[in-house]
Amino acid sequence: MDEAGQCIEPLALECVFPLAQKYILAGDHLQLPPTVLSNEAAQLGFNTSILETAAKTMNPIFLLNTQYRMRQPIAGFSSQYFYGGS
Repeated sequence: MDEAGQCIEPLALECVFPLAQKYILAGDHLQLPPTVLSNEAAQLGFNTSILETAAKTMNPIFLLNTQYRMRQPIAGFSSQYFYGGS
């Protein structure tokens, strides 16, 4: 599942995972979160992505260490802000 950091957990559990025996989650749980328009749903915890949940409970987790699509000043900010310079 690409961009799993934007997929809310109930959607993944209901629609995607029952159809597969194995799955790979790709994305970034530290940056763009899922879009949840309902304040009530967010307060009930439905604004957590499947990738956030997986990152808390599963191993191994692989972080990429080479940026090919951004200029260094932009990539450097993300590296410092989200990943402590990694």
